[in-house]
Amino acid sequence: MHFWRTNQDRLYILALIGCAVLLVLPQIILRSLVISSDALFHFNRFYDTAMQIKEGNLHYFVSFYGFQQSGRIVNALYGPIVAYLHGGLVLLSPNWFFYQVSANFLLYTLAGFGMYGLLRTCKIRSATAFLYSVVYLTTYAIQYWIMRQGFSSWGAAVLPLCLIPYMEWMRTYRFDACKVGICVALAVQVHLLTALFVVVIYAIGLIGIICQKKQMEWGLCRQIVQAVAVFLLLTANIWLGMLLIYQGNSLLAPFINQTMYRSTITYNSTYWILTPLLLIFGLLYTIGEGMLSFSKQSFAKRMVLCPLLLFVLLSTNIVPWKFLIQRQFFLAELIQFPFRFFIPATTLMMVYLAEQWQTKVKRRSLYVLVVICSLGHGLLLNTEANLRWHKAENPFQTRKHTTRFFDEPQELKAAFHYRDMQTALLLIQKGTPDYLPIYAEDNRNKYEAYTQEIILPHADFEKVVEQDQLTVSWQGKEGQVRQVPVIVYDRTTVHYNGAYLASDKLQVTSIGAPLVKELEGLNQLTISYPQPHVFLGCLCLVLLLWLLVIMYYGKKTIYWLIL
Repeated sequence: MHFWRTNQDRLYILALIGCAVLLVLPQIILRSLVISSDALFHFNRFYDTAMQIKEGNLHYFVSFYGFQQSGRIVNALYGPIVAYLHGGLVLLSPNWFFYQVSANFLLYTLAGFGMYGLLRTCKIRSATAFLYSVVYLTTYAIQYWIMRQGFSSWGAAVLPLCLIPYMEWMRTYRFDACKVGICVALAVQVHLLTALFVVVIYAIGLIGIICQKKQMEWGLCRQIVQAVAVFLLLTANIWLGMLLIYQGNSLLAPFINQTMYRSTITYNSTYWILTPLLLIFGLLYTIGEGMLSFSKQSFAKRMVLCPLLLFVLLSTNIVPWKFLIQRQFFLAELIQFPFRFFIPATTLMMVYLAEQWQTKVKRRSLYVLVVICSLGHGLLLNTEANLRWHKAENPFQTRKHTTRFFDEPQELKAAFHYRDMQTALLLIQKGTPDYLPIYAEDNRNKYEAYTQEIILPHADFEKVVEQDQLTVSWQGKEGQVRQVPVIVYDRTTVHYNGAYLASDKLQVTSIGAPLVKELEGLNQLTISYPQPHVFLGCLCLVLLLWLLVIMYYGKKTIYWLIL
């Protein structure tokens, strides 16, 4: 019997890979891309790390290839290790079309494997685990990346993996400190907001355990401390990197959404509960049946329902988001879009519905019907999004603050299929100002400031990366003041025409672009960002520890698949 179950799991895993292939087929057949509001930001991040790997100029902190070769800090504060993994995929891809198809396929596969593993951990039968893994692939938690390049979907893909120790804890009362530390660290390395969701879920579980046992065991306290130690070791690069960056800089945070009350599942973002269409019925059933029978549920189910209902509540307008954002409430400013709370709610909902399904549904035809309906809706959405590339007059959903350097959309469309992947990034550029240094408070729109100071003048300068520094060259006139399109941070070292410029002698704009007095003829400004040896040592330690983790758990997975 065990042998049959093992082989059955393998078959369902192969079937999940088949579903991932099916969901990317519309894009492959139509040879199209989906370029939405966040695409240019992430494409620049990954192009930068790809070129670092290709040329052997590894710059953990600053971007010398992407973002107009401006030397600005982005990846160090936004999933740096994952950015290098995507950079490796970009490097292996012949063009942006191939990269996007490959990334979408990997996202589907990772999300499917993670959800299947979580459901099997919860003792869900393999057929039911497969069913709800397929449904999960077609929810907007995953489709958010496919449709809008929202990076939260990569957090949603690893979230089921991060909850495996949680469900084991809730079911058996055994807390595995090592697994918990690794899983929370994984969430941090991928997506910080997802990590916050994971911590909230584990905190609710801890409260539930204490209430269940009516005491706090010292053994559990010791295990939690051990989990925190594992977590800190595996994320040391994040915290030390942040410390070094924020120590001498005042950085511009991502924009504050003043109309965030519109971005809820009960206002403008109802598509989160309608993708796939069956999800709305699952949500209503979960809320209704879960609340009515809460006291009769097992402890493990209650510990799924509590965070689930909390996250559903937070994703609606029941929470006074408009009032909170007007009062400059920190967490409201951090969240930006309340519909993000529906991501962990979706993950937990799959667990709850799968447990209910396997006890109440016996007809196999219903399994097939749900799979067909979910995949059908996913294929319909993906086809519609990719047809826009061919049918819409302007298929690039980049909204405002975007500068175009092309005459016809066909020129840009062709560029996304070029082998030189920088071409497309030069033809359309977005002035996203996240994490720029703020040297002076003014009323200027920072999107417009970045566009005026970095994007528009970029083409007038020659920029070359050599070793660990970026050299900017241009022809100047005697005595004229020139603003150079690069960004200077507290730790950035600047040399102008061979002479070192100390920070107290360097004049910069409000967002850190240097102003220098030109000489007649050739002028050169060189910037670099020295990385402290203590940080490089820390980074090497973190990478080594993750390698050991991957080898240990990867070996067990490979043995399971082969033997």
